[in-house]
Amino acid sequence: VSAQVGRERFLWGNSYGDKMILSDNVRLYDFIRADVEYKSFKYTFLHAWLMGRKELKRYVLPVSDSPLDAMIIDEPVLADKYFGAHRFEFAFSPKFTLGFQEMVIYSNRSPDLAYLNPVTFIESAQRSREERDNVLWAFDAKTHLLPNTELQGSIVFDDINFPKWGTSSVQNKFAYQIGAMVVDPFRIENISLAIEYTRAEPYIFSHNRSRDNDYGSLGRIMSHHIGPNSDSWFFKFDFQPTHRLSTSLRFEFQREGENVLDAYGRLIQNVGGDFLIPNRDIDPQEQEFLAGKRVTTSIGQAFITYEIVNEIFVDARYQFIKRNDFANNSSTLDHDYGLALRVDF
Repeated sequence: VSAQVGRERFLWGNSYGDKMILSDNVRLYDFIRADVEYKSFKYTFLHAWLMGRKELKRYVLPVSDSPLDAMIIDEPVLADKYFGAHRFEFAFSPKFTLGFQEMVIYSNRSPDLAYLNPVTFIESAQRSREERDNVLWAFDAKTHLLPNTELQGSIVFDDINFPKWGTSSVQNKFAYQIGAMVVDPFRIENISLAIEYTRAEPYIFSHNRSRDNDYGSLGRIMSHHIGPNSDSWFFKFDFQPTHRLSTSLRFEFQREGENVLDAYGRLIQNVGGDFLIPNRDIDPQEQEFLAGKRVTTSIGQAFITYEIVNEIFVDARYQFIKRNDFANNSSTLDHDYGLALRVDF
């Protein structure tokens, strides 16, 4: 049994790239946590303090008796926002583990005792609190049943309507991720290969009862970076030729269906491509994957690390991002690279 009060990010889900359930896309957040572990079972309770979307509230402050003599002050305003979660993990054997998470996002009030209770059922508590909050369920699994091979997957359910399951109804919102890794393929040592596919359906991670109950903090998504109405293929190749030198090559290809905006940034067509904008009454109640403005993004990365002497490293990196906007028939290509000296102690 352990308890913790801290400030960091949590990584939940099985992934070789970006995590599906909880990723590191948001800022550090404060939290309280408790863990109970017994044999093959582990339980985690988590309650975190997030930040709502940032807005500027303008004040006019008089500085004299003259109405023309005033000072304008722009004050940043953020909603109080919280994340509560329970995670159950079962290790059926050293070769197979299964995890289940129930999570809630709520905002615009003080911390709710119902979600600070580590043994309550979150879905039931949310319903008894007049269904104001955003509840999500998630499952993840990992297996090593094949020699030198790992298979993994994660799935998140935002909303489930069982009578309409399998249809294109917007009342079913989910995202999933599957992948595989092979170590020492063809008996070549110190090499690992990984492949992963991620898909997020339209409107997932948004919430239409409160603008601040989306699955994000300060406007950034807590899940995989591709966001809703998108999919991604991720490839990774790692090679360590010596104990001092390690290399990594990564490539990701993303497809996105973005919401359609006019020249002034006003929303014209909502296809579920932004987790900050939920499905509204005026929007279609049937979803189409990758509808809207089609955009593809290719990301290539290379990392090299060399340990000069014990605990002193040189890190080199290179990245390119190519983005194709088919609606505007445009393309951009950005390069980024860096070199760093790192000391671990």
